[in-house]
Amino acid sequence: MAQELALRYPRMVSSLILGATTCGGSHAVTADQDTLQKLFSIMTLSPAEVVRVSTSVTFSASFIETHRDKVKEWLIKGAESPPSSTGFKRQAEAVAGFETYDRLPQIRVPTLVLAGTADQLIPVENSRLLASRISRAELVLFEGAGHGYLWEAEEEANCVVLGFLKRHPIPPVS
Repeated sequence: MAQELALRYPRMVSSLILGATTCGGSHAVTADQDTLQKLFSIMTLSPAEVVRVSTSVTFSASFIETHRDKVKEWLIKGAESPPSSTGFKRQAEAVAGFETYDRLPQIRVPTLVLAGTADQLIPVENSRLLASRISRAELVLFEGAGHGYLWEAEEEANCVVLGFLKRHPIPPVS
């Protein structure tokens, strides 16, 4: 959505942050077969199993191992309100119909592209591709972090985002 906003309404966007995302279409690097099978199994699982599987592909194995209390807390909260199969299906449909690769060079605002190097859902190659196609892009990778890099590298990610926002403040509305 952020890419489309920047492309369709460039005057409304003064800077852009893209995290763990892709350009879609044939240029997107998809998750491996095992991860895709886990994702599509979600439609047939119990709510508790949905949360467990989601967690296993969202976070790196090392984060799950070293932050068991945080992950357990996340699992408990997630089980109270698991993702719905309808929501998952709609998200998959949106991803399937999305492609910005050829238009990415039209994004001319400062852009921060973030990703974890161990992201199973959106492989890091997607972020490298985005950063290479957007002329004013800055790529920041969180070593060993998964799709949930905002939790896994929380302090570093917050510093990077805040630093970017300070360097590229929102201009006053005229």
